[in-house]
Amino acid sequence: MISKSHPKLRGRSQQVPQHQVCQRQVPVPRCRMPFKRLIAAMAQSRTGLSDCTAAVQRQPDTRHVLSREQAIQVYDRAGATIKDSSSVYGGPATKALLQAADLKSANFVFEFGSGSGGLADLLLSTVLHAECQYHAVDQSPVQVELTQQRLNKHGDRAHAQQISGDLTQAATNILDGAVDVFLSTYVLDILSDQDIDAVLCLAHRLVRPGGLVCLVGLTYGDTPLSKLASGVWGLIHALRPHIVGGCRPQNLVPYLSSDWIITKAQVVPGGVMRSQLIIAHKTR
Repeated sequence: MISKSHPKLRGRSQQVPQHQVCQRQVPVPRCRMPFKRLIAAMAQSRTGLSDCTAAVQRQPDTRHVLSREQAIQVYDRAGATIKDSSSVYGGPATKALLQAADLKSANFVFEFGSGSGGLADLLLSTVLHAECQYHAVDQSPVQVELTQQRLNKHGDRAHAQQISGDLTQAATNILDGAVDVFLSTYVLDILSDQDIDAVLCLAHRLVRPGGLVCLVGLTYGDTPLSKLASGVWGLIHALRPHIVGGCRPQNLVPYLSSDWIITKAQVVPGGVMRSQLIIAHKTR
């Protein structure tokens, strides 16, 4: 269980005021017919990333996504087979994240979407200093249990928690501005526009000024072969999203508000697929 005496934690019963940056709501049109979803996926797969460090005007993502309940079912069934951070497509991006982000000096790391806890265990074992606190959350009870099993060997400084409901109010037991690094890898590419906004609002609440948000997810191809691969992936997602775990290629840069300064936006090859790595500092 989480110790409430820790200076960066608060009692679960306290409510956290919603920051004004979280008032933004973006409608997500849903395609009702499979053929329409197919056409939408083809259009999205051609969008690509011409320059992921540039200011890109955000367009609503009209692609169908798994509901939270559907996603929980998919990842409950998948169990310990979820290994995005060490997969063919995810391993190189995870390595790039560890090289680019200043994690060794962090005193408090928060991970949204821990999966089975592989990245958390890796960071606590090889990167983070011995006093660093680690808090991981996930919506899947099976994934949370698997994560906690991995974290038990790291003692009281590492915890896993299941979340539900309003994502902007997740982990209300953590003090505002207590987190040095907010991590989320291969999670936002599952979520709707509204839920992505909610997660980034949560990050804005938790991260201290000058702290980091580090995001990794599937993105569009930048070579003929990778463009073909991401296009095929997008078509599978449009027709049978559960087959690809609900993930689809996307560009996360436009989701970050002016409260974040992007210091790194990189497309990382992983087999025939591409991942996007984003590191940003909170300005205020």
